[in-house]
Amino acid sequence: MEDDKLQLGIKGGSPAVIHASGELNYRNCDSLSTLIRDALGGDVSAVELALGELDFIDSSGLRILVTAAQEARKLGRSLNIISLTPQLSHMLDVSGFRRLFDDVAAPPSRAEIPAAVPSPAAKSYYFEAPADLAACQGARDGVCNFAAGAGLSSLDLADIKLAVGEAISNAVRHGTCGGEAIQIQCEIEGERLQVMLKYPSAAFDFQGIPAPDVGLLSEGGMGIYFMKLVMDAVNYEFKDGIAVLTLEKRIRKSRRPQRGAEQP
Repeated sequence: MEDDKLQLGIKGGSPAVIHASGELNYRNCDSLSTLIRDALGGDVSAVELALGELDFIDSSGLRILVTAAQEARKLGRSLNIISLTPQLSHMLDVSGFRRLFDDVAAPPSRAEIPAAVPSPAAKSYYFEAPADLAACQGARDGVCNFAAGAGLSSLDLADIKLAVGEAISNAVRHGTCGGEAIQIQCEIEGERLQVMLKYPSAAFDFQGIPAPDVGLLSEGGMGIYFMKLVMDAVNYEFKDGIAVLTLEKRIRKSRRPQRGAEQP
């Protein structure tokens, strides 16, 4: 059973401090949105978010945070992020959303993503994921476990995890209407990792999806936007009611300092 539980807590006072741990995703982000909104509506000058213990955050979770930052400004309140993960820091940077918050803490040093690799020498990996949002975590981890065998950096693995999660979420929510499984094929060719997802879907113009309007953030399009931001290539092909999504990432291997070498 997948575990994507989100644990929330709040410490009253001014500023109010909201602590979140676990996974912040499409299925549970509304609960954090409600907690932030209630805190901003209270007798406080600022609300602080402690997000350093989040295991993962998807585009829906980030949208909730950005929307809350906009609401805080309208109310004349400050919304600060006092702790965050390397993944969230990276998402704020590549999207340009960091500037919307009054203050954002520096991220901790990049932590290695633990992974049980199917085989360090494997060049291909195929599996099927149920057409269910609850299966997103397992599918993401399966791809990341395989990719870790190629020696990718922890930040690149986090990018792959985000992109695959967004792809599967979109497939479940907007395709696979008959409940068919999502076919996932991973390949390593030279200095390139390719992840291919195949599932039933109506055709759509993925190239025409615009970048999110910061002034009016909507749910639609955020996932594909982030896929394009964090992967080196994203392409959809449609034929006979089937979508084939190809994600590519150049393999920039993590460098480990030699014994005795000075750490930067």
